[in-house]
Amino acid sequence: MGLPTATIIACPIPKEHAAEGKMINEAIEAALMECKEVGVTSKNVTPFLLKRVNELTAGASLKTNIALLENNAHIAAKLANVLAEEERKLEHADEPKSTTISSTMNKSKENGKKAPSVV
Repeated sequence: MGLPTATIIACPIPKEHAAEGKMINEAIEAALMECKEVGVTSKNVTPFLLKRVNELTAGASLKTNIALLENNAHIAAKLANVLAEEERKLEHADEPKSTTISSTMNKSKENGKKAPSVV
């Protein structure tokens, strides 16, 4: 894409799942403490936390994670469309303007209007 910089975009929990956010954060804190107490380390931490948080929230964390994933994909698609449109505009900016002028002149003639003067 040739972009000179990077941008980090943080997507919040969708409104319909926001109430679950506090409960999930509390479950994460509890699961982190359990993780230390039980001695879970390294590559086993993430699977342990995901399973334990899901248990502590009675499945609400999984539903919220899926909603976050879907929301992130939706926002990513919107951003991709905007970037693609901007790239198209930049590509067309390099095209000769005579094409646009000729097109405008032809349309004016078709509508019975005097064509604009080109100097």
